[in-house]
Amino acid sequence: MHMLSGTLHRVASGARDWDAAAGPDALVAVAAPAPAGVVEAMAKRMRAGAAALEDLVGLLPIGDGAERVASFAIVLAETASPGRCTAVVRGDAVVDLHSPGGWRRLESHGIVPWHLAEFADVDAVRIGSEADPLPEDLALGDDRPPLGEAFRAGGVAWAAAGPAEPDPAAPVVGIGTPGPGARSRMRPVDLRQPGSRRPSGGSSAAARARAAEEHR
Repeated sequence: MHMLSGTLHRVASGARDWDAAAGPDALVAVAAPAPAGVVEAMAKRMRAGAAALEDLVGLLPIGDGAERVASFAIVLAETASPGRCTAVVRGDAVVDLHSPGGWRRLESHGIVPWHLAEFADVDAVRIGSEADPLPEDLALGDDRPPLGEAFRAGGVAWAAAGPAEPDPAAPVVGIGTPGPGARSRMRPVDLRQPGSRRPSGGSSAAARARAAEEHR
């Protein structure tokens, strides 16, 4: 997936507002009001191109203190592999992902510092709140926010110009209750334990993100 190969959408209303931004290969949303300058700094980093997950996470104050970010979501596309992405959620942020099998949702389930998972065959994503219902279709809205700029909305979404092609190399793992004939390709990574490891054969995003947190 690649943001420039599809359309970006501002979700007009949701259970809460998010301060969001999108770059050529990433979407980010922080529970509003975000600490001053945080989302703008993430937008600037994404405009520079090829943003790494640890770079974006490193811009978020998630430790103790009044400015800490309790809820956020990041979706990072693997530009070399169409349809593949890494999603990170914290707090009550969720990422809804659409693939040929239908919609599925990544939630934090209280995992700290965040919950990370890798997906394949993705042709649409939406960042929102746990209280938002799962999308029923790909009608994500007509409002198109500017790429590389911060904005506030009830959520942020992206849809591919065409359906994702299945990736035969991706392992198939069952999660939740997908629709009839659905094949989920979610690979969850629990980062609660210092010794947690990503699944064998996956990208190194989980390890890099954990390393960024440990050095904060």
